[in-house]
Amino acid sequence: MIRPISLWPYPKAIFTEINPYCKGILCTEMSMGQMLDDVLIANNGRLPVGFYGRTGGMVPDPEEVVEAILNFSNRVVR
Repeated sequence: MIRPISLWPYPKAIFTEINPYCKGILCTEMSMGQMLDDVLIANNGRLPVGFYGRTGGMVPDPEEVVEAILNFSNRVVR
């Protein structure tokens, strides 16, 4: 899990340290994907990137996040 403390400057270097067994990155936000472009740029095409977001101040339930992870992993891992 990469959880930036600040968004400027964006912590791009940490993306080069991702475990080689990692098959993809799921960007999970309480927004419409404002940080998704930053993740895509920092990832630099190394891994597939997915997105799961909620808006309106609605905090996703842990079960929703797990479901998003499983759906993403089913698409990425073959």
